[in-house]
Amino acid sequence: MAKLEIMGRGLSGLQKYILITAVTKEPSDEYHARGRLYNADIFSGFYEWQSGYYDCNGAFVPRPIRVGSTNFHPGKLIDQKKYNTVQSVVRKACDRLAKRELVVGLVGRSWAGIEITDKGREVAASLMAKSTAEAQPNEPLE
Repeated sequence: MAKLEIMGRGLSGLQKYILITAVTKEPSDEYHARGRLYNADIFSGFYEWQSGYYDCNGAFVPRPIRVGSTNFHPGKLIDQKKYNTVQSVVRKACDRLAKRELVVGLVGRSWAGIEITDKGREVAASLMAKSTAEAQPNEPLE
């Protein structure tokens, strides 16, 4: 297993979320293969942003995330400055994971995301094991 101690200052909560979600998220279509996570998935999962669009009457209509389409609408539900900041934060988190060879960056014409590497899977497994161990109640001493 990969050692977390080697990673300098460790992983941020966002980076841990990205690794664990990339490993555990079930594929929903040909774009969402196992081990692949798109920035839009991170926005809706980690930041809890609602994906959808506005109809001709201006009413918000929720819908599942679609790769290559506008899923979030800055200026309406999400402040433009916050939207830009989160875009930057997610990109930097993914770049740092790629630098550690835990993920490979993916970029399309209108989307971005990551695909987890074998090394990233090892770290994610270690994180999940550690999380499970911490959640277990301690055995009483006799």
